[in-house]
Amino acid sequence: MENRESGIGNRLTGHRSVPITNRRAVHILEVSDAPPGFCDSRFPTPDSPKNGTQLARSSASSSGSGPMRLLLLVILLVSAPAWADGYQSVDSIRAAALATVGPDAEAEATLDPGLRMPACPIALQAQPTGTNTVEVACPQPAGWRLFVPLKVRRNQDVLVLRRGITSGETISLADISIEKRDAARIVGAVLADPATAVGKTARRILPAGTLLSANDLVTPRLVRRGDTVPLVSRNGGLEVRMSGRALSDAGENERVSVENSSSRRVVQGIVEASGTVVVSR
Repeated sequence: MENRESGIGNRLTGHRSVPITNRRAVHILEVSDAPPGFCDSRFPTPDSPKNGTQLARSSASSSGSGPMRLLLLVILLVSAPAWADGYQSVDSIRAAALATVGPDAEAEATLDPGLRMPACPIALQAQPTGTNTVEVACPQPAGWRLFVPLKVRRNQDVLVLRRGITSGETISLADISIEKRDAARIVGAVLADPATAVGKTARRILPAGTLLSANDLVTPRLVRRGDTVPLVSRNGGLEVRMSGRALSDAGENERVSVENSSSRRVVQGIVEASGTVVVSR
């Protein structure tokens, strides 16, 4: 059997390919002296359950015992580059959707890997249509559009304690770090600028890892109620200094009421870092 088939293969008298579509090629083979059943066993007819994508035809001479010439028409389904290039890549659609997300966020686009949209000859357009949805479109008269679901995580900078802080302890720059956290998981207003925390004291015990908020900290008391404080009155280029008695506690840049020790008049001023209360007129 092996020798007979080898001989048949050596007597191929012609082989040519004729393109039908970008997915198919037609191969026509002329075979001499093929034994009966050779075609049917190797190239099943459409009725054969072995392969529904192949078609075979045979024609024999009037002499049953003489040489038989067969015309084989085989249609092969192949994937050609032109077929693949006819569709927009899923990666390009995903990239267009993700481009709408700002740099302060992380996002994932949910797309079917088998999505087949016609290739767009120009750049895709994308715009958010909701909190978690982006419309991607091919802006052509006969173009297309689809809505891409997104899972978005928006990050924001927060101040996080590196170590535990006791009540009344002053916060230093070494005590905090700036980290990015998922904004959706942050409860309340938190601090992001180190300048808003450094130099302030803890209102209560704060464990390591705490996301600092304004309610966690207080400005150090530079002036205590009953303290005698320097009192400065400024009016243009004129400056008058005197002393007074603080009527409440206050920290830097906070307003405090002071009773003038000489006139007993109560005035309000702003506490400077030195502890001086400045009254501006």
